[in-house]
Amino acid sequence: MRALTLTLLVGMGALVHALTGTPALAQPPGRAGAAIPTLTRYVKQFGELESELMQVAQSQDGATIERLLSPMFECRNSEGARLTREAWIHDALKSPRPAGSLQQLVVFETGNHAVANFRLQAPDGSARFIVDVWAPTPEGHWQLRVRFESPSPAASQTDAVGTPHRDAKPDGKR
Repeated sequence: MRALTLTLLVGMGALVHALTGTPALAQPPGRAGAAIPTLTRYVKQFGELESELMQVAQSQDGATIERLLSPMFECRNSEGARLTREAWIHDALKSPRPAGSLQQLVVFETGNHAVANFRLQAPDGSARFIVDVWAPTPEGHWQLRVRFESPSPAASQTDAVGTPHRDAKPDGKR
């Protein structure tokens, strides 16, 4: 009886872990490294929010930016520098970045928050890797709570899901 109870507990733990620890992939790897586009509910929902944030920054719509950002929003870069909500909004309205394309979006549900990470490809070929943490409001909307961003390697240096090539040297050369 004790062995059966232990087996059931281990099995239930594995099931809970599998259900709560699985990301919603926008483009899981397929055969031979090819990406198979798959649209999950979270990828669709947060892809739309990320696109809306980019569009309102481009159109310099301060009211919508205010609505999309949490009152406690902050942005951090790869060097650890912190940009406050007010500074981020000021920068977005003063000199908006050119519209880019969202690539390799993956969304994880963590409790009642969602973590979206993606590669943002600019028209000039530069790219940034972004991790956004979205928090729900009491009214049922989502607001961006924190953003982490860093430069991303060129698309030619990554595979279909954005993983750097293993055969590249530390300086990025082959």
